[in-house]
Amino acid sequence: NYTLLPTGPRIDAYLRKENPEKLTTEQFAELCSQNRRDAEPRIKEILSNGNIVIAEDWTETGIVWAIATGVPENRARGMNKGFLAEDIAILIDGKPFAEGKEVGHTHEENSRLLLNVRNQYLRMAEEHKEWNLVTANQPVETVQRDIWNIVSTELKEIGFFD
Repeated sequence: NYTLLPTGPRIDAYLRKENPEKLTTEQFAELCSQNRRDAEPRIKEILSNGNIVIAEDWTETGIVWAIATGVPENRARGMNKGFLAEDIAILIDGKPFAEGKEVGHTHEENSRLLLNVRNQYLRMAEEHKEWNLVTANQPVETVQRDIWNIVSTELKEIGFFD
């Protein structure tokens, strides 16, 4: 969450303004973990009111990116411990689209890093058999349908559509 103070603007600066604080990759991973910690009370509040929260880049994403940037796996897992667990996890996998890369974003411009991240995600998907995989390299409508089929099935199982 790039707007969440105090961590969000610092994350944005690391990614889009050439890391003015000169953070190491481990310090950046810690900053991202703190950003999730800072966001969690608001998410818990929203959930307690009976709402659904859709979140991108939560616990496992922090672990994946930390490992892919060189943080030891045990350290990456430790700094991402104790967060809310998701009810539904969807990994949208596919080859990156050139037009989807944000110019000036240090991670998105690094093709080798993106490949390493993808490989880490696929490795984790083997660990997490409960993850739902959706192929990204399809028409948008197909990807949307695949995601909705997963979500609607899960929501029916918990009685959301009663």
